[in-house]
Amino acid sequence: MKMERYFIEDYYTGLTILDEDGYYTKYFNTIKEAENFLNSLMGHYNENDEDNFYIVKEIDGKRKPIEN
Repeated sequence: MKMERYFIEDYYTGLTILDEDGYYTKYFNTIKEAENFLNSLMGHYNENDEDNFYIVKEIDGKRKPIEN
């Protein structure tokens, strides 16, 4: 069975969004969960701010960036 998960990275730094403890990457089970989190995150920025984040799909350790 393939392990599929999603996480969010910053375009400029390559850093991932961290979990609530701030130590580990915050992973999502579905792309919809990641999109909802990203949308809530962007709600904290002004509409003129640039979108610095993108979702990455990871299947069995192989990464595939998903451009919005």
